[in-house]
Amino acid sequence: MFRPRASARSRAAALTVVLSAVASLSMGMARPAAFKGPAAGPLDGAADLSPAQTRHAEALAEYATGVSAEFRGEMDNALDRYQQALQLDPQNAALAIRLGQIYATRRDITNAVSVLESSVKANPNNAELSYWLGYIYRSDNQNEKAITAFQGTLKLDPTNLNALGGLLDIYSLKDSSAEAVKLFDRAFHQKVDVGSYWMRLGDFYTAVSRQKPTWAQKIDRKRIQQCYEKARALTPDDTEVEIRLADTYADNGEFQKAADAYAKLLIQNPDTPRIRERLAANYIRADQKEKAAAVLEEIIKREPLQFAIYNYLGEVYEDLGQHEKAISNYQQSLVVNPNQPENYSLITALQLDSKQVDLAQQTLATWKGKYPADFRVPYFTGLIQTDRKQYADAVASFADAESLAKESGPDVKLSSKFYFSYGAVSERAGDYDKAVSFFQKCLQLDPADHAACNYLGYMWADKGVHLQEALDLVQKAVKLDPDNGAYIDSLGWVLFKLGRNEEALVQLRRAVDLIKDDATLCGHLADVLLKVGKTEEALTVLHHASELDPVNKEISEKLQKLKGNQSSVH
Repeated sequence: MFRPRASARSRAAALTVVLSAVASLSMGMARPAAFKGPAAGPLDGAADLSPAQTRHAEALAEYATGVSAEFRGEMDNALDRYQQALQLDPQNAALAIRLGQIYATRRDITNAVSVLESSVKANPNNAELSYWLGYIYRSDNQNEKAITAFQGTLKLDPTNLNALGGLLDIYSLKDSSAEAVKLFDRAFHQKVDVGSYWMRLGDFYTAVSRQKPTWAQKIDRKRIQQCYEKARALTPDDTEVEIRLADTYADNGEFQKAADAYAKLLIQNPDTPRIRERLAANYIRADQKEKAAAVLEEIIKREPLQFAIYNYLGEVYEDLGQHEKAISNYQQSLVVNPNQPENYSLITALQLDSKQVDLAQQTLATWKGKYPADFRVPYFTGLIQTDRKQYADAVASFADAESLAKESGPDVKLSSKFYFSYGAVSERAGDYDKAVSFFQKCLQLDPADHAACNYLGYMWADKGVHLQEALDLVQKAVKLDPDNGAYIDSLGWVLFKLGRNEEALVQLRRAVDLIKDDATLCGHLADVLLKVGKTEEALTVLHHASELDPVNKEISEKLQKLKGNQSSVH
């Protein structure tokens, strides 16, 4: 719309008033963007304004009107005024940036780019303008143009870490590790005496190392620590720098050094929870569990409703072999947050390890009441029944556990350990074929489960079936655990069943030497000794076996038979 223009003298007088009003406004509230002051001296009167001052005053008047409109929420009017102000004063980079930001937030990328590109031409040496142009391009996925703008920023200001971050973001998407390395090298070799620069550069190194594992070997990770050390030298009292440096020690596996750094920080900042938590974590990593427990106990005193800390304490006390304290902390965690089925599992397992079977059953009852479909309840019940030799009941419990696990969906997967326990109790319940299938399932899930290899191999050997497969399995078990006397006994027993008596004798002698108080192993050795004609030694071994297990009928019968044979000979 056409507006009549006032005379130069009256317009200048009005602008003098505007300047005073804007000055007052700037003292009372924040404005969207800083505005440069007059190029010449103060306005003493309309007649004293030069053409340059007049344009500047008009620009300021438009800007002031725009600020007022923006405060009232009239953004279209404000944008029009800001645009008019920028046309009158194209050197005003701050206003151009503000305009570009507003357009960008309105997703008007075309106008945002137009404003900033024009201002870059008018201010070719302004690094901030170049950066914001790159930022707008990046927000619109115009990555090649963004790269050019960010590179232009760094050419004007090599220490501009905003531009460095923008380029790293794009190079990460393009997987341009070589460009990223060059970028880091240039930034690292800048002569900068500002602590925040080095802290932020260290942050960039850290972020890239964590988010792009494939770049980790290409980027000099030692520089992370060096950046933070430079930042500390420049800002020795900055807690954030000290924390980052301690974190870096931890990332480098220097857990004791990290713990020492956190301990020092904690003295200086006793009320900062994250320092205390990181100190505890690094004490754990440095295998100083007692110190970790002390720190975690202090956290609990300060923040008694942090259920996760009780869980950490439970883990630490469990590692220390202090089962009662571990159980107590897991239980307290449940008081704070009852919705933790995993804690019931941990408590039950610890109670069973501590022979607190009655308490374990109470835990299972509570667990089942709260989570009736959790397969681990019948699983633990089956373990208790197995220990009590209630094998048929245990088989039923394991079957229930397997059924519940399958109904729970694809996220719940039964482990090799489960099928090992199921196979063992099936064998003891007399269901040989089911036991075999469960041990085979166990080995499908974990081919390196040497206990399952030994159990299945020994079962087959004892039955005299699949002897070559049995030998392969037992040899694998021995290879995985070479000094396990039970496995070596199984190997000797398979060899005996295969008729390789001399080889069997070597293995069984070694097994008895490793496990001197097992009557079954002695019985196996005696059988082979008799087979190779070493009757007197067999008799000695059987006497020893009978002393170890006086109620073992099989040993007693062998001994009586051998004595009877000797009596008839004499």
